[in-house]
Amino acid sequence: MSAVSAPPDDKGCSIAILDLPVGSSLTLDGHVLRLQRDDFVGIKGIPLLSNDGFHFVVARAAVPQQQQGGGGGAGTVPVGFVIMPATTTDHQTLALVRRYSALTEEVSSDEVDATTVSNLATRMEANQLEPHRMIAYSDIVKDESQAWNDATQFISRQLLTSRNIRHGLKIVPGCYSEDDDEQSTQQDDKDGSSILYPPIPVLQSASSAAARHSQHAGTKKYLATLTPTQRTALFVQQTNPATAILDSILHKYYHNRWQELLGDIQLSYLIFLQLQCLGSLEHWRDLVAMLCQVDVHPSHIIPLYTHFLTILSKQVLAIEQDFFEDMETTGDNFLLPSLRQLCQTTAHIRDENLQAARTQLCRILENRFQGVVSTTTTTTTYMEMDSDEEEDEEDKPVVVSTEEYEASMARASNTTPQQHGQKDQQPQNIRQQYPVLFAAQMDHEDILMTCARALDEKNDVSLVREAAAFLVEEVEPGATYTVS
Repeated sequence: MSAVSAPPDDKGCSIAILDLPVGSSLTLDGHVLRLQRDDFVGIKGIPLLSNDGFHFVVARAAVPQQQQGGGGGAGTVPVGFVIMPATTTDHQTLALVRRYSALTEEVSSDEVDATTVSNLATRMEANQLEPHRMIAYSDIVKDESQAWNDATQFISRQLLTSRNIRHGLKIVPGCYSEDDDEQSTQQDDKDGSSILYPPIPVLQSASSAAARHSQHAGTKKYLATLTPTQRTALFVQQTNPATAILDSILHKYYHNRWQELLGDIQLSYLIFLQLQCLGSLEHWRDLVAMLCQVDVHPSHIIPLYTHFLTILSKQVLAIEQDFFEDMETTGDNFLLPSLRQLCQTTAHIRDENLQAARTQLCRILENRFQGVVSTTTTTTTYMEMDSDEEEDEEDKPVVVSTEEYEASMARASNTTPQQHGQKDQQPQNIRQQYPVLFAAQMDHEDILMTCARALDEKNDVSLVREAAAFLVEEVEPGATYTVS
């Protein structure tokens, strides 16, 4: 995005948000204006931008006191408008004119009638609007526009277009839904649009993570796009699955441009912060977690991680200190160990700029959220699968308790051949090599489905080990897989 600097008050474009109640707030480029009068019109002198620039206006109307028993101006749901003024010499251009609706208690998405717009433009041209009614951009933003530039540096017009965001669009908070048809129906019922994001997987290399993945909405949707062979490769045979996932996401959603991915991190964070949008929070969280998982950093993604660490440092500074505690309460606590993992895995990268950005982020995390960095080796949660411990124990003898062995044998002895319609398709020597696995097979399952269920449920240690061994040894051994 091009730099934004406050122009003279008689330059730039203007916006008008009419009929907002007293006590309402209007936020422009992150700066809040609280309305003290009921005759407010708008803001003038907003900088004209280049092709990649935009402004973001958020209106949160106050409920009139008579509707809430005189208890003060409580806020309603915030709504946003993206402003994309093109470079022009017409400094009196009205880039946006909207009106507050008492019926919905929101600023309406409908355009104001042409007569009102014409009269307003005429009064502006004649300087007939008092300063308290048409406020100058420079009085709101002053000299702090660089913060907005940094916060939106990678948000391009191309990215906004891909998220179906256009000039003047009314954006309302939304939440994530696994059903695309349900999302479309919800959009039709709203005065305004919620931003729809692509599913972002949150994966780990350990095959034992399958059960955890089944609870994550973005991961479930992503895995649904893969073939069984690709899913097997992802959980069992990929050397660096997190890197493969990142490459796949960059190609599929961001045209192989890491700048677009960073722009999506900035955009979703911006919408979450200013519109209190749960769907944007979840998308931001998943993008951050996905990048944090990558522990192999080829040279071509070093610039991505250098800027990512810098962006994350600035975003974390704006997060309340109890943010992670709230996420843990709701069960979404895998972001915290992801940040720990990021500080660990980037420590070995030999790049001066990246290390400077890493040091800054880790210091901020430790200062604001005590223990985030220092306890990396002692916390095991959603995103930490104890991969180091598993690697150390791969060559050790496997000790199975008597109870587990008896449970497995009882399952095998109580299962009739008719329960396994697929069982005879496997050679006898294979069935003898994996007796617990084939004993657990249900009649509606093929053996790969049984393996997936065993890894998902993890009710029997010996069953889990046989399922993992079967996938590694018998399902296309030695093959090379790619994730797309």
